[in-house]
Amino acid sequence: MSGYRVPALFDLRVPMRDGVELSADVYLPAADDPAPAVVVRTPYGNHVEDGVVARALEFAAAGYVCVVQDVRGRFDSSGEWYPFRSEATDGKDTLDWVAEQSWCNGRVGMSGGSYLGIVQWAAAMEGLARLDCIAPRVAPRDLYAGIYYNQGALNYYTALSWNTMNNAAGQQPVNMYDWDR
Repeated sequence: MSGYRVPALFDLRVPMRDGVELSADVYLPAADDPAPAVVVRTPYGNHVEDGVVARALEFAAAGYVCVVQDVRGRFDSSGEWYPFRSEATDGKDTLDWVAEQSWCNGRVGMSGGSYLGIVQWAAAMEGLARLDCIAPRVAPRDLYAGIYYNQGALNYYTALSWNTMNNAAGQQPVNMYDWDR
């Protein structure tokens, strides 16, 4: 894929119901006709070339529009970053917005793993007419039982390391902490 280029729209502002605007990059297929869209919502940056951008290029090459969005309060999106809190409503608002765009034929799915999968479960639980499919990977739909707790016991390492690394608008380095201590 390294030599493949597609038309792209960067930092489109997607309005949420509370006035916050989330940043989305849109990768378009070669054909000019409206196409089905795949939405990827991420707290890790919609600009990561060896991650979400590489995958977006693959989707575009296969004839899909790929919308890669920074979640609320992360990177180019406005609002306050509070993990998991707004993912259902922001997911719904994003899917509605995508389905109405001229480059989308109204069919919308979602893809991604881990947090990118958890946001899919959140959106799907809204019972959305705009969501045709989800493809979550390594993403439990129950955060309490699936990530932070194991049979009632706090998974301290996961909770502490992930939240420390993701405690601001952009990813923070965690190798400066003395984890053994």
